[in-house]
Amino acid sequence: MNAFEEAATAERTCRPDPPDDSRRPMPSAPGGRAATTTPRCGDPVAMSSNTYKVIVRGKFAPLTEEQRASLLARADEHDLFAARFTDEGTVTYERPLRIFTFRCLVPVTPDDSEAVVFEKAEKAATAAVRKLGADSTDLHSVSSDLEDMLRRRGR
Repeated sequence: MNAFEEAATAERTCRPDPPDDSRRPMPSAPGGRAATTTPRCGDPVAMSSNTYKVIVRGKFAPLTEEQRASLLARADEHDLFAARFTDEGTVTYERPLRIFTFRCLVPVTPDDSEAVVFEKAEKAATAAVRKLGADSTDLHSVSSDLEDMLRRRGR
């Protein structure tokens, strides 16, 4: 089991959906709704008290030689040491160019379900990979509620 799989087992995932579709609702903050809805993870959210750290893993779609050369030329900028949870998100990948990881912060509103959070993160991941000149397939996401993490640490 690699480090990502170990981390993923400790976090909630949305795949596959439970047979009765009874996913736990996201914690909600009093009042307020998202000001805008766009693929970026870090869009401002009014009155939201929770933010989720989301990791999206995916595969690169079949690459042309030009795409492969371009990604390899920038591989040092996207190695594991560049991994950060940010509002815009960061893409990391290794030189074999098979898989990538996208990390981002997703603010939630009272109406957001975990599936909505994953959808926002996966749209942002797809956009980030396209910005690198490639396409993606087989996206899978896991998330952690930062508020829950802080509560467990006693803050």
